[in-house]
Amino acid sequence: MLGTLYQLGLGVDHDLEVAVYWYRLASDQGECVASNNLASIYATEPERAKRYYNKARSQGFEHTPQA
Repeated sequence: MLGTLYQLGLGVDHDLEVAVYWYRLASDQGECVASNNLASIYATEPERAKRYYNKARSQGFEHTPQA
């Protein structure tokens, strides 16, 4: 996923804003890993993280923390 490349700086400059952009696109298309990764990026914003963990779980991601 492009979001992961930008989040980790793999082959591209590390850029969380760009990572979030790509993760949101993927999340909106039902990609549960993208939703889970967004939740981890928003870990310092509990309500926002909770929303994305719940979304990831509803999309089929089984290893999210209980929010």
